[in-house]
Amino acid sequence: MKTIFFIIAAGLSFSLSAQDAFDELIRKGISLHNKGAYQEAITEYTKALEIKPGSGVAHYEIAFAYFHLGVFKMAVEHSDKAIKSKEKNVLPLAYINKGSSLDLLGEQKKAIKVFKKAIKKFDPNHLFHFNLAVTYINFDKPEKGEKELANAIGVNPKHSSSHLLLGNIAADSRQKSKGMVSLFYFLMLEPNSERSKKAYRTLRSIMESGVSVDQDNPKKVTIHIDPNSGAEDLLLALMSMNIGEDKEDKDEDVEDVEITEEEAFINKSKKMISAMYSFSNEDKKKDWWRKFYLPFLHQLSKSEHFEAFCYHISQSNSQAARDWLNENPESVVLFIDWINENMP
Repeated sequence: MKTIFFIIAAGLSFSLSAQDAFDELIRKGISLHNKGAYQEAITEYTKALEIKPGSGVAHYEIAFAYFHLGVFKMAVEHSDKAIKSKEKNVLPLAYINKGSSLDLLGEQKKAIKVFKKAIKKFDPNHLFHFNLAVTYINFDKPEKGEKELANAIGVNPKHSSSHLLLGNIAADSRQKSKGMVSLFYFLMLEPNSERSKKAYRTLRSIMESGVSVDQDNPKKVTIHIDPNSGAEDLLLALMSMNIGEDKEDKDEDVEDVEITEEEAFINKSKKMISAMYSFSNEDKKKDWWRKFYLPFLHQLSKSEHFEAFCYHISQSNSQAARDWLNENPESVVLFIDWINENMP
């Protein structure tokens, strides 16, 4: 019995040692990946495969590294091996990596099939819908892409990338209302990143665009909006003409009061949200994005926290906004609490 026990214990010790070595190689590979040393990471993952051939984790990590290297065929190959392993902890990620790689190889039809298969197997998962949306957009099918963004947001309203992509699509197609509300929401979720810097500039561009006045002939006004946008975007375009020149309503006898650019942004945002909400109430066939964004933004604009919201979403591009946030910590806390209680 002692001999048998010794053999079993020795085998168990060897098994634990091998698992420890495997785990250490995977950790080392991930660390290298995070530093951008993708080829070196693949070397470590390959060593791990020598310990555990067919490991779904190792194959997925190799696929992910190849994806970042732009070697998409190898990314697909190792994603397939990860899927074949049927290891539950990597299956969803392997499907996403495979679909995204196929998309970037220009094989959108195959990518769409991969994502649809994944949705059937693992839904609800907002990342499948988001990546399917990206593929549809790359396949020049923006309507289907927007539908999948709606699905992604429905599963996870806090997925900032979905709001950002919708805002950028709307901005590119000169759909002012849709672009503004989705970027407002994105910047609420992600106010101070590299992406938010560009998103904020896009938001301000949307708010300030739509109408141009001929400098030589001020009576000559040109409107630049999507011809299918209708009266709502036309009104917003006309409202954009006095961006940065907002004054509180007052008697003619009262002397004009200078306001800051940030205060003008707050005033303009509140007026535009109010206008969009009014149009939305008159539209019996509301688009999904109107139903999702506008009741919340309108409620926020009527609350005591709208000023904090505007400084919050401006902080990536405005020192004045950052200063206000630092000088008003109590208002910031109350605003965040309100958001957590009321956001869809």
